[in-house]
Amino acid sequence: METTYEKELFRQIRESVQTPEDLFARLAELRILDETRMRALAVREWIKQQNPVLIHGRPKKGICRPNGVVDTMWQAAEHFKCSFEAIRKYWYYYTDVNF
Repeated sequence: METTYEKELFRQIRESVQTPEDLFARLAELRILDETRMRALAVREWIKQQNPVLIHGRPKKGICRPNGVVDTMWQAAEHFKCSFEAIRKYWYYYTDVNF
C-alpha cells in the first residue's frame, strides 16, 4: 500500500523523466540513490562478469594467478580509472549492495 508521500514522489518523477537514463539521473539528483553504493554495485558486477577464479581459504601461492580475484581487481581499477584500494573496498566491504 502506497502512502500519499510515495504517490506524490512517483507522480513528480514520472512527469520529469522520458527514458530510464533520465530516471536514474533524477533519482541520483534527488539523492535517493547513494553514489557510493552505485559505484560499489557497478564494480562488484563488473568483477563478477569477468568470472575470476575464486580461491577459498588463505593460500600462500597462486592468489595473483591470471584471472584470479586480485588480478581482476587490478583490471577493474584500470577500467574504472580509480585506485586498487577503492576497488578492494567495494569488493570486500560493500557486500550488501548486490541484488
